[in-house]
Amino acid sequence: MPRPAPFGRIHILVNNAAVTGPIGPFDAVDWNEWLATISVNLAGTAYCTRRALSLFKPHRYGKIINISGGGAADPLPRMSAYAACKAAIARFTETLALEVRDHGIDVNAVAPGPLATRMFDQMIAAGPERIGAEMHASIKRQKSEGANAARARRRPLRLSRLRGERRPDRAHAGGAVGPLAVYRGDQGGDR
Repeated sequence: MPRPAPFGRIHILVNNAAVTGPIGPFDAVDWNEWLATISVNLAGTAYCTRRALSLFKPHRYGKIINISGGGAADPLPRMSAYAACKAAIARFTETLALEVRDHGIDVNAVAPGPLATRMFDQMIAAGPERIGAEMHASIKRQKSEGANAARARRRPLRLSRLRGERRPDRAHAGGAVGPLAVYRGDQGGDR
């Protein structure tokens, strides 16, 4: 039996931790940095989720929210570890939603779109030669305009599969508005 949480029962898990990882052509980046990115972004999400499930299942209730990000919707050349993680998190979310739906647990993914964070600064600092001229210019433009303006031009996500649904709802992240991709393991209403 899981040990009780020191702050009471946990109802919601938000998997938001991520690192940019190595930037550059896949065959030129440091392999250990690439693997470390997978470890933080993907294995970290899976580990926290696994721990939360052991607390949610006995109560037949829980909410898991994974941040899937832009790497799940579009290819990100020269950011292969980050993009692979975010795409894997989207599929992990879809898969887990079906797996735990009979336990009263909802699993969703939020893709908030570009946010002007430290990751933006890392991508700009990488320079056009490492991240690519088009991506470098895009990130600089998004940062100068603010992430909200850049988000408004973004294409809709193409993540909804299985029995999930794409909803036009909006998620609020850091005061900004971005698309919300919902993966439900059932076709019914909200629990």
